[in-house]
Amino acid sequence: MLACIGPFVFRRRRTTPPGVTAVGYARAQVPLLVVFAVVTLIEALLFLLLDLGPVVDTILVVLPGYSLLFTVGMLAATVVRASAVRVEGGELVLKPLFETNLVVRLRHPAPVSRPLGRTAAVSILRCYADEPDILLTAVR
Repeated sequence: MLACIGPFVFRRRRTTPPGVTAVGYARAQVPLLVVFAVVTLIEALLFLLLDLGPVVDTILVVLPGYSLLFTVGMLAATVVRASAVRVEGGELVLKPLFETNLVVRLRHPAPVSRPLGRTAAVSILRCYADEPDILLTAVR
């Protein structure tokens, strides 16, 4: 995540191999992450006003500084690392996303593996993409 800050600053995205469509999902998350970053920065500045001793003051500046770095890293990762969509042998490969603006109804239920190893049948795929028409074209 922190490794994405450099490419984010220089406006570079990850390249995708042939046959894979990159679908962005950052547009819905950027406002919330910017709010987190601003609140963390304000918090760090307010801690500078307190005089609780050099050790406590250092801790109260370093921790929000790390939180700010972490938040910027999350922001950079959502922008730089778009979801990779590919279809192989009738299988849709899509990273999990946080919001939904596209619903795909499957003709027949498809078996999926859950994180703890259990299986389930899925007939609807809900996902988010900045450009849902590009994702829909890649899925078809």
